[in-house]
Amino acid sequence: MFKKLSSLQIVIKIGLFLAAAVLIVLMLPRKGAYNYEYQIGKPWIYNDLIAPISFPIYKSDDMIEADRQSIMQNRKLYFDNDTAAVSNGLFKIERTLSDIWPDISDNAVKNYPYYLNLATGIYNEIMKRGVIETVPEWKEIPDNMIIVLTGNRAQNSAVSNYYSTEQAYAAVDERIDSMAFLEKYYIAPIVKASVTPAVRFNKDITEKTLQQQLSTVSPTIGAIQSGQSIINRGEIVTDEKARILESYQKSYEEQVSNSRNLAWMILGQSITALLSLLILALYLYLFKKEVFWSNKNISLALLVIVLMLFIMSVAVRFGDQYVYAIPICLVPLLITTFFGARTAIFAHIATLLNAGFIVVNGFEFMFIQLLAGIITIFSILRLHKRVQVLKMMLLVFPTYAVAYFGFMLIKNGAPDFSGMVDSLIYFACSSGLLIISYPLTYVFERIFGLLTDITLVEISDTNNKLLRELSAKAPGTFQHSNQVANLAEEAAYAIDANPMLTRAGAWYHDVGKIINPLDFTENQMNRENPHDKLSYEESAKILINHVKNGAEIAKKYHLPPQIVDFIRMHHGMRKTAYFYAKAKNEGKMRDTSFYTYPGPIPNSKETALVMMADSVEAASRSLKNPDEQSINNLVDKIIDCLVAEHQFDNTDMTMANISAVKQLFKKRLMNIYHVRLEYPEEKKEGGSPAAVK
Repeated sequence: MFKKLSSLQIVIKIGLFLAAAVLIVLMLPRKGAYNYEYQIGKPWIYNDLIAPISFPIYKSDDMIEADRQSIMQNRKLYFDNDTAAVSNGLFKIERTLSDIWPDISDNAVKNYPYYLNLATGIYNEIMKRGVIETVPEWKEIPDNMIIVLTGNRAQNSAVSNYYSTEQAYAAVDERIDSMAFLEKYYIAPIVKASVTPAVRFNKDITEKTLQQQLSTVSPTIGAIQSGQSIINRGEIVTDEKARILESYQKSYEEQVSNSRNLAWMILGQSITALLSLLILALYLYLFKKEVFWSNKNISLALLVIVLMLFIMSVAVRFGDQYVYAIPICLVPLLITTFFGARTAIFAHIATLLNAGFIVVNGFEFMFIQLLAGIITIFSILRLHKRVQVLKMMLLVFPTYAVAYFGFMLIKNGAPDFSGMVDSLIYFACSSGLLIISYPLTYVFERIFGLLTDITLVEISDTNNKLLRELSAKAPGTFQHSNQVANLAEEAAYAIDANPMLTRAGAWYHDVGKIINPLDFTENQMNRENPHDKLSYEESAKILINHVKNGAEIAKKYHLPPQIVDFIRMHHGMRKTAYFYAKAKNEGKMRDTSFYTYPGPIPNSKETALVMMADSVEAASRSLKNPDEQSINNLVDKIIDCLVAEHQFDNTDMTMANISAVKQLFKKRLMNIYHVRLEYPEEKKEGGSPAAVK
């Protein structure tokens, strides 16, 4: 399909990308950047790096987190020693015992002092060691790391020095286990009920002390002095060296960037701009040749990118925040509309790579806009209804909001809803301004002569003026075009061509038959055939002229050039088979050119599909008793003939594509003619016929 580029075409394409890069560089801010790239475990590929400034060595996030974890693991829990708890327990024992003892027995009443002393003695023994409150935090710290506060005095202690409540109960049972009935069933429960933790967890002081310790974690570890060697050429970049390099980068960008030589800075910006566009160029060259081979397609894609970056560069002059109100997603929206989703992703990436130099918080901006752009692309993979843009806008805004909220939590460590309101307003503006894609799409269509699915839907509407005229003047041709459109459209889906373009082209491929429709068999309806009174050359000329007439009619009705191509190419450079064969067999052939369509041959999968569908559908009408075999033979013969005549040499149709189209046409024609598939019969054992599957 695509011929080798001439030297002039190569120069033009390089010029387009260079011009776009120059315009991008003119928009970028004039500030320095750290330009070293390296990998841990790999040699330093640059010259020896000597520190031009003094700077601190910043800890890595992992180191800071390790320091924090060390503090967390070695922290101490604070407990208050409740001195009143012991006396409260004694009082509870005396009151409980005095209440229930008179009702037990006379003997027990006589020995009341004994039982009271027994209960208080066991209680005092337990509380002398102390009972500590059980808390989940014990599991996170070593046993000896608690501090007990008694008044203004703090004392280091260990959890094992105290009873837990369960251990205290067990100690009571142990002391009374060998005693008599009254001690076991009255004294023990009374003592247990009075035991309460006197050493209680102080969560407030524990948390406050922990936060104070965490706040003392230093973000730096040492420093590099001006003139000191940072790393030498060929030296392996270790984790430690990487940390020093990261620290140098941070300090360098803060202290030195504005003093960079302007010429070198511009050179660096030019390189980055070219590289970002080179990614797009390589993608187009390798995977989207129909876009790369067209200078106007490249111009449109680059224009969209450059215009968006220009708007951004202007917006940041009024305030960094205003860049978020710009509809950046117009880039993937417009590129998807004209060139498809994958091209849009690369164009969007090229835009964001350069936008990172314009905006503050470049990574945050790029991340948020990349997500929003991908959602935009997913929302309009096939834009054929304008309402899809409205639905897409409703998806883009929450994407902005959620992504920004995530970054806010990362930066602030907590939500700040009051500060988020302004940002949401900007995001709402950005999403709402995507509505201008309506007029922009129309303008770009007209300027660059491109087609969108929306336009294809509109021109495929059978109620438009030209198709209604075709239906009225050439009803047979209209029905034929309908069948061709159905066949070609399904084939387009099967081989990953553009089904909407294919259908629209099929509707108009025979529109030239509006002029003298009775000269074509599908419109004669058993009337006298005008060709019976004409020579073979005259008849061939009439058939050939319907291509020329169709192109002129299409231009009169302002149909896009891509649709005109279907009219001009649907017969390629083939012969008018019937009259050519007649003249040749009867020896009346003067010049084969009188019987040859002017072409050109198809230049795309879509025009090739219409040629195949047109030939097959027309020929199938000549079948008197269509069956599976005759249809299979007909389709194979016609399409193989087209291949042999090199009608597809300018397309990227593969043999696999052609085979798939054949199978689809056979199946559809059998459905059209209600052909019933024949199945071979099988025989069961014993010779009886098997049921047909």
